[in-house]
Amino acid sequence: MTRGFTLVEILLVLVIAGILIAIAVPSFERYLERSRLGETVVAIGDMQKTITDYERAKGKLPDTLMDRSIVSRRERDAATSRRASASRYAPLVSPGEGA
Repeated sequence: MTRGFTLVEILLVLVIAGILIAIAVPSFERYLERSRLGETVVAIGDMQKTITDYERAKGKLPDTLMDRSIVSRRERDAATSRRASASRYAPLVSPGEGA
């Protein structure tokens, strides 16, 4: 006679695993949110320092944050890509059409 797990034992393991996952997922999501917030705070601090340095050097605030000395090339490329993907839908709506 071979021994195996009963259906009740398997269901019990699944219920326990489900409870552990239900506890772990919200904690992990909070961890990710705190991490993103921390990265954003650092990025804003870096931008603030860069803008202040720009103002000191040129005597005025930059006209746009897309100035080469304010944002990195990667950030400029990402912003340009977002604008390009959003603008491909612009021709579908002509000015003056009612919503």
